[in-house]
Amino acid sequence: MLRRLTTVLLFLIALSSSAFATCNQWQISHMEYNSNFNDCAWQYDPPNTVHRYVAPGALGDATGVDAANAMSLSGFKAYQRSITAPHRFHFAAGSYNIPYKGTIDLVSDVTPSPFMRIEGAGDSTEFVGNYVSGGPRHSYNYTIFHIHRPTMVIQNLKVRNADDPFFSWGVDRFRLMNVTIDTAARPIHLPKDVTASNNTWIMSSITVRNYHSFGIRMGGAATSNLRIVNSNFDAGTVPHDCWIGGIQLFGPMANIEITNGSVKNNIGNCAAGTYQQGDGVEMDNASFPEDASGHPRDVMITGLAVENNGDGGLDLKASNVRVENVSLLNSGHYHLRNWFFGAYRHKNITFGGTGGKIQIMGANTLWEEAATAPLASEVKCEPNFAHNPGARGVFLENPDLSLTTIKACP
Repeated sequence: MLRRLTTVLLFLIALSSSAFATCNQWQISHMEYNSNFNDCAWQYDPPNTVHRYVAPGALGDATGVDAANAMSLSGFKAYQRSITAPHRFHFAAGSYNIPYKGTIDLVSDVTPSPFMRIEGAGDSTEFVGNYVSGGPRHSYNYTIFHIHRPTMVIQNLKVRNADDPFFSWGVDRFRLMNVTIDTAARPIHLPKDVTASNNTWIMSSITVRNYHSFGIRMGGAATSNLRIVNSNFDAGTVPHDCWIGGIQLFGPMANIEITNGSVKNNIGNCAAGTYQQGDGVEMDNASFPEDASGHPRDVMITGLAVENNGDGGLDLKASNVRVENVSLLNSGHYHLRNWFFGAYRHKNITFGGTGGKIQIMGANTLWEEAATAPLASEVKCEPNFAHNPGARGVFLENPDLSLTTIKACP
């Protein structure tokens, strides 16, 4: 009996360990920056979660209590506004056609807003607009999911042919996971001039392809704790805006991690004879003050493949940035540009393909290791930059990185 009981206990321990193996509290620590993200965030529903079912057309009595009585999309839009308990909405496979101005406004009339999860059946659950790549855009009147309510997860579905598949003026605690976005103008969009709080946005296993303006753009003076993980952004060969970018982060955001994924083919369709635009990852002050307080800060970029972008692979106006295990290939002008601020810290960056160089513009930069170096690199230490008057160029720990042109401060 004792042996049998011991066997059962060991089995239960092993089962519990495997069940939570992918759900860990982990910490990223680099330079002076410590950030805690919880991979378990909203992985499981709260107790007493109510389950409701949605289909492209109403079924049975349309109450949503089970799949045979699924509510319609319009029924869901009305129902979700007034929920007072945690809810998980199961969207059946099929096409949910979104007409012009048919936005799904995810908003709560209840305070505080309860947890809500929208779950599809994978790419077979698709939300379809009528955006035509390269055609006229409808501004914010043609958004698929307009995110107004906090503490929400959207997962396991596909959006295609939309101006703004996911748009928000700001909420706290939002997770987007296992989502495909195909053919869109501005796939994930939090405007750079937003003023509302946006604390803790996690985007995991996102595939974005064939976009016109950017893959993801986020900004705001009160945006913090942003994680983009295991996600791929491919602008494709559809018509592009001149100023296209894969990942664009603007303003004084804080605590940012971009890890494991790819960003490629951001090549702007610019007028002949003008500067070729298109960055893989761009961080900038946007409309905020041209100083360190107006830029993204506390940034970790790791495990990223950045390839075939018209201007720069990484174009960084940010502070307290660490870049590790990143490959930069086939950049039109610059593989890497560090602007004004610091500190930047780089380790195991691989450069290759055609074009591209390194440019350090008055930014304190520490190179720990570099796998390869571009043929033409440039370091500018500009003493006249009022942005960071203490900057004095580049510090190398590994002599394998050959900087062929160094313009040092006097």
